[in-house]
Amino acid sequence: MKRTEIYKAIDTEREYQDKMWINPIDRPIDSYATYIAYQVTELQKLCATTDEPEEKMNIIRKIAALCVSCAEKHGISERETPNSELEYAINWTGNLFSKKPYEKVYTIIHRILTYTQVLDLGLNHLESEADKRNLSY
Repeated sequence: MKRTEIYKAIDTEREYQDKMWINPIDRPIDSYATYIAYQVTELQKLCATTDEPEEKMNIIRKIAALCVSCAEKHGISERETPNSELEYAINWTGNLFSKKPYEKVYTIIHRILTYTQVLDLGLNHLESEADKRNLSY
């Protein structure tokens, strides 16, 4: 799929959101983060329960449109891109090595906990489905 088609799909979702939010208010970035987190949770549930890509991509479109809406309301800057692969490598390694050890540990623990939550969600769904069907596993 071409990027222009993707942007068009996101734009249709934005139009839908604008119609749904009849009285638009200035939402803080934190509210957007909450809406996005909710949709990510819904996506994780779907990933644990179905292989249907269309349903998953509908949520991806919603998330992308929420991000666009937030940027429309609060502004967003362009990403600075390195001029060369060497500059990219220097920036990347600099960022990596400039982190304090406790920040690295925190990041690793956070990722482990996040992945554990996703796995628990999937296992809980499997257990409830097995219970519904009187299956043993």
